[in-house]
Amino acid sequence: MKELKKIDEEIADLEKQLATYKALLQRKSDLQQLRLLTIRLYGKGGEAQQSPAAPVAAPARNELNHADYLRAAITRHGPMPIAEILRAVRADGWQGSGKDKIDKKRLRVVLYRDKSAFRSLGDGRWGLVQGTLAATA
Repeated sequence: MKELKKIDEEIADLEKQLATYKALLQRKSDLQQLRLLTIRLYGKGGEAQQSPAAPVAAPARNELNHADYLRAAITRHGPMPIAEILRAVRADGWQGSGKDKIDKKRLRVVLYRDKSAFRSLGDGRWGLVQGTLAATA
């Protein structure tokens, strides 16, 4: 029986060491993933990479919604077809998918759903509803 007790103690000791080892392996894995993400975000030098194509005064993502960008573009340029609206909101810093077909669909959804702000002029152009800010006919 003395031998069994000694074996059980050694097994318990090894289990404690293995628990520490598992925690170390997990920490190593976490740090490796953090390193990869940091390189993707900042480059190998560890400093933030400035995108030369990014607009200087681009609004923070989620600061303005799709309708805000649409309203601003139509207010500035007047009624426009969806292709021109897409160019205008992108110039204002709207970040869609980068694919025209998908982004036009996203904008059309807002134009069709928000009937209190936008209206179709029937000739392929969209304008603002009368009574909204800077509505144009």
